[in-house]
Amino acid sequence: MTTYLMCDLKHQDLNFDGLGKYKKSKGCIYFKKNDDIDLNVLSKIIEDSISIIKKMYTN
Repeated sequence: MTTYLMCDLKHQDLNFDGLGKYKKSKGCIYFKKNDDIDLNVLSKIIEDSISIIKKMYTN
């Protein structure tokens, strides 16, 4: 599974602790198995990435 985010995943406000087994590129998170994903952590990462993008375009 691949999750595409609109922000740079190196951003300091994104916390990947506890997410599970993953690899990431500049804007994508890759998972081999859905069972490897902590959905609560992934949801928080998605929410934080949306906040980052909103701040970029509303200032």
